[in-house]
Amino acid sequence: MLKKINFFYLMTLLVLFSSCGKDNDGTAAADIQGDWDLISYTYTGTSTTTVGGQSFSSDFTGEAKNMDWTIDMKSNNKFVSSGDMTIVITMDIAGQPFEFDQPFADWLGTGDYSIVDDKITFKSENAAETTVCDVVELTSNTLKMGCPVTITSTQQGAVSTSVLAASITLEK
Repeated sequence: MLKKINFFYLMTLLVLFSSCGKDNDGTAAADIQGDWDLISYTYTGTSTTTVGGQSFSSDFTGEAKNMDWTIDMKSNNKFVSSGDMTIVITMDIAGQPFEFDQPFADWLGTGDYSIVDDKITFKSENAAETTVCDVVELTSNTLKMGCPVTITSTQQGAVSTSVLAASITLEK
């Protein structure tokens, strides 16, 4: 009889502990709703360009300045972003350092978002790609994301692929 009681308590504890995992009770969805201002946008990455059978790689960093960009995360899982920023890109090509400003206007635009566990997905109406970011921190006032991005472009026979890791901080 004692073995049956111990087994019952053990099973009860297992059920309780297994059900006490990370719940999706709507808190994350509620916290993400509202107007967010871009506070920080930085990234690091590598770009490889292939022209005429020759490949060239370079490392780069980017950091936003002159940030005047906001995103409104609506309760119906739609987002609307507006504004602009300038990314200061620093790269090293064949041992030579280069730095230049790249303006960005209306980054993301409008579209749909979803948040599941520690991932937030943005599907912009203006882009064919979907962006999936890791939620590093989400409070009622701060959203920090880590976004791995791969961009491939072709211009005048040259194929360029950039792989970067972005770090984005937004505040209400």
